[in-house]
Amino acid sequence: MRPAHRRARRPRLLATLVAVGATLMTACGPATPPSSLSPQASATPGPAVSLTPSATATGSEAASPTTSPSPAWAVVQATTLPTRLPTGLSRSVAIAVGGSINVYGGFASTGSTTAEILAFDPPAARVGALGALAVPVHDAAGVALDGGVMIFGGGSGAPESVVQRVDSDGVARVIGNLPGARADLGAVAIGNSAIVVGGGVPGGLAPEVLATEDGVQFRVVATLLSPVRYPAVAEAGGRIYVIGGEGVAGETADMQRIDLATGQVEVIGRMPNPISHASAMVIGGRIFVVGGRSAGTAQDAIWQVDPVTGTSRLVARLPQPASDFPLAVIGRVGYAIGGETDTLVASIVAIVID
Repeated sequence: MRPAHRRARRPRLLATLVAVGATLMTACGPATPPSSLSPQASATPGPAVSLTPSATATGSEAASPTTSPSPAWAVVQATTLPTRLPTGLSRSVAIAVGGSINVYGGFASTGSTTAEILAFDPPAARVGALGALAVPVHDAAGVALDGGVMIFGGGSGAPESVVQRVDSDGVARVIGNLPGARADLGAVAIGNSAIVVGGGVPGGLAPEVLATEDGVQFRVVATLLSPVRYPAVAEAGGRIYVIGGEGVAGETADMQRIDLATGQVEVIGRMPNPISHASAMVIGGRIFVVGGRSAGTAQDAIWQVDPVTGTSRLVARLPQPASDFPLAVIGRVGYAIGGETDTLVASIVAIVID
């Protein structure tokens, strides 16, 4: 049954969608990129990242007295925009930089890994070339940090350990290396630290959660209970949520929560089904897990995950099933850039949260 508050909020949601559609004037393209697995990372253990997270509870536990209230379930609408990428593109990194979204590398419909950096300007409904990575990679991770963007690992013909920094004008250079090559990973920025989570290494998975401030020196701040590659990774309230992914026994439904203040990792709940290759975003303190694959099949579900209870709810669906796309957020709109269905995707989907 639809909650009454959804009806009350729909005019505002529709108005937001009209505004997005008016300013943004789509397409299917998964070719499967080559494996990007990389050597086991090893970094020097170090102090936890200093922050003040809000507590969460497991899916079966009551919230503790220090737990923040659960965010309300959202009203969500996903719309395919007329603006398209120049070609089908998946497994790239997308970062909001000012009022635009920059897209770094990825696997292109040409069948190769690209170094191209694209700039998507939502108000102008335009996608254009911005620059090029120093090393072409797909299945990498990235964060905005210290006035630039850091791109971690990934792979092309071979896995990479490189850390690349891209300045605001699109000039990229290699500034350091991960302790070992790592791909299929996630990353978030908290304060002045970049946190690298999950990923594959040759013959296995990377359990170490790494932190860096400069892309040169890394330290281990936590260890995943269940190492995974291709998880959906998000930060909310100073905690990191690692949702689903491919583990040693295949796809998992586990939601792992990382407390960087203590280094503690725990499973707080489970998705309704095992899922991997999904993407995550946070808007208004609410976590959303979008698309992905279950048993090898692309999904169209948009799930909201409650960081307090570890429960999840289906709140909307994508216009088409897709996986392996990056999500970037501007205001209350998340943008899913490209991705994979049965082929590579060139479309951009706006996900409006009310």
